[in-house]
Amino acid sequence: MSIRRNPRSGTLMHCPITQKSIIQISGEDSQKFLQSQLTANLDELEIGTSQFACQCNAKGKTLAIFHVIAFPEKYLLITDSGCVENSLRELKKYAVFSKVVIDDVSDQYQLIGVSGDELPESVTPLPSTHLQSTICNNSAVTRFDVPESRWLFLLENDAPEITELQKQAIMSENEWDIMDIQAGIPKLAQAQSEEYVPQMMNLQALNAISFNKGCYMGQEVVARTKYLGKNKRAGAILLSESEVNIESGDTFELQLGENWRRIGTCLYGASAHGKTWAFAVTPNDLEADSNIRLQNHPEAVFTLQKLPYVLD
Repeated sequence: MSIRRNPRSGTLMHCPITQKSIIQISGEDSQKFLQSQLTANLDELEIGTSQFACQCNAKGKTLAIFHVIAFPEKYLLITDSGCVENSLRELKKYAVFSKVVIDDVSDQYQLIGVSGDELPESVTPLPSTHLQSTICNNSAVTRFDVPESRWLFLLENDAPEITELQKQAIMSENEWDIMDIQAGIPKLAQAQSEEYVPQMMNLQALNAISFNKGCYMGQEVVARTKYLGKNKRAGAILLSESEVNIESGDTFELQLGENWRRIGTCLYGASAHGKTWAFAVTPNDLEADSNIRLQNHPEAVFTLQKLPYVLD
């Protein structure tokens, strides 16, 4: 896989993704094993495609969120680095009953986000649809179409594309995070692993949950949350027209008359170009004109933004 420029005008931007880890699942039972562990339907995941999924504990709380890429003889699971320890512990606990090999291969790969009008092209065609992946040897590139067309390169450390991409203009990881927030993609820090049922983070809207596949860890709780309508929380996209230091676990408050009431927790946030974006778990009935602030920075006022998908 080599990169050449599209003749269209514009600047190709690249961003090293440093806050992710990569788990490799291989072996003859790898598909069957993951089907019993993850919320998504791996029967529908063909080589050259990818999808979101999550791993739950027995209580239906999310251990980790994955971007799963199917390779010819293995799966690579991209996840938030803070969750990889919990995730590996649980995966390996159940792997003793299957012919699978589970490895943390984070040190073998580099993740690079690419955005811009001057698109990268490869000898093999770039993915043309959302979440499609082009596989070449042990590397892959996945296309995302929300909030705009962009690509995630998963490259082995010696891949020549790394040097080529590093010649291009660089953007901050904050800017990539902002695009993820605008796309409604949740992320989990270590302290938030095993805190939320997947629907509290809108994972059903990202096709990360199958409600008609067989059993998986936490399936009963996830299904009951859907069919009994017990979930009263959802992921929200929040925007402040000022830059403020925001971190995972920060508290958001809602104004009620002259008082403020705690309403939710920030999963992650990012600031750039004079604005701050956040993805938070909040009540699912917030009004569009709600007046929201960050508890530890009360001067920072946030407004609720429209989600890029429809929730059940």
